[in-house]
Amino acid sequence: MSSESISPIPWDLFSPSIRRLAVAFRVRPELLLTYLTSAIGGVSGSQSRLAGGNGEFYSPALPMILAVRHPGVALKLQTLAIEPAQRFDDSRRHGAHAIIPEKYEEFTCTPLSPRQNSHLEIANSADPLSARQIKTLELLKTVYEPALLITAPEPSSFSAVAAGVFDSSPLVFDPGGRVIRKAIQAGPKQKAWAELLETLGAGARGGADLIRERSDSYHRLQRLHSPFLLHLPAEVMGAALHHPSSADLMECAVTVPTERISSENLPPRETHTNLEGALSDLNGLIQDVLWARLSSSGVSSKPKQLPPEWDEHLEYIESRIDALPSHIRRFCGGLYGLPQRFLWTVLAMEEPDPPDLTKQHTPEASPYLEGAIATAHWCVDQQIALIKTGLEEERLRQLQQSALVMVQKLKSMTTPAKFSDLARRYHIQSRELHLPILELLEQEGVLSWDSDARLIRLRPDRANAWVAGLDQGSPGISSLDR
Repeated sequence: MSSESISPIPWDLFSPSIRRLAVAFRVRPELLLTYLTSAIGGVSGSQSRLAGGNGEFYSPALPMILAVRHPGVALKLQTLAIEPAQRFDDSRRHGAHAIIPEKYEEFTCTPLSPRQNSHLEIANSADPLSARQIKTLELLKTVYEPALLITAPEPSSFSAVAAGVFDSSPLVFDPGGRVIRKAIQAGPKQKAWAELLETLGAGARGGADLIRERSDSYHRLQRLHSPFLLHLPAEVMGAALHHPSSADLMECAVTVPTERISSENLPPRETHTNLEGALSDLNGLIQDVLWARLSSSGVSSKPKQLPPEWDEHLEYIESRIDALPSHIRRFCGGLYGLPQRFLWTVLAMEEPDPPDLTKQHTPEASPYLEGAIATAHWCVDQQIALIKTGLEEERLRQLQQSALVMVQKLKSMTTPAKFSDLARRYHIQSRELHLPILELLEQEGVLSWDSDARLIRLRPDRANAWVAGLDQGSPGISSLDR
């Protein structure tokens, strides 16, 4: 099943805010909800928790890879969900530049340095802190850890930048997918990019332990949490799935493609009514999440009760994933726990007033349970389709590269050539290895293969045209009239 054949979710299953924003920006509402959940959950910090119906807790963070088929759609999503957080982050960083730490250290219990600036150390102090000293600590925290997210990370500076992130939990946003592309493409710094991918993957799964400062007397440890939101060209998906460095990262991510909608696919009688209000509410929600994070409490959501069918839906989604073949299932680790995260997003966006994110929500009052479940199924369908397509495209690409080598070997041999003579020109002479390549070249009309006599007759003109087609990005000449 291709991603294009996956049926869209009915519009009436989505909340009014999601519908308004999706219509205004011409993106599918299920894609918008997934992206917003990844962005808002990613900036919520390491202390945020969403409780399930059985007492379990989930992080709101949703590591995500957006397979970009429509760059305009990716830019719209970035404008909606990422830029408000970046403006907030920029304001904190600019404010930190205006603070001179030395002027404030004299007001604290003891002289402070970056490694001593710890809430735990101050909390254990025998002397109570004055309001002025508490304010001083907050200012110093702003100086030493001003950042909330990291954009377009670089291997050479990532550790230093991550050390300046509040609560060691940056949302890593890469709008060009460079962190994956550099890791899978040969280059002088490929190893460094691969190591950065490994760190991001470990941080997204459960945290990566890093040494932030080192001296002869102490090591300051840091547990890095690194939820990520990466834009990756859809054409690179196959290579990313096959490469060990990027495959490890993709095992813990939700991966969905961009989708746009035309005017005829808009919901009936849907207008841009109160679009400005929806945008204002979204920006306010993002700011509320960030302020909750800076309060060191993070987002807290604990439903009092969920309908009985909720657990049945969750079990069904998990059973779908568990039943997949192993070579596909290994890339679906990020699909667990999606409905809980989607439900929190729509509830937070539909609060009539700016939401107090430290209070408990009551999902049983929400009419959008079906939308959260349907969007989770949509993510599963899209990810399975992308994985199958990507793996097949990469298999074919590698087969074509092997076929190019075989054509060059056949050109140096007399025609017809014996299969045994051709096989002896390879280090590995297995028939099972070379037969699929022969069949591909025969299908493309490059040669004829007599399996009974085991003779190969190369067609030089066809071979040259096929090679030229590959160089120009064409799949070959199989579609030409032979």
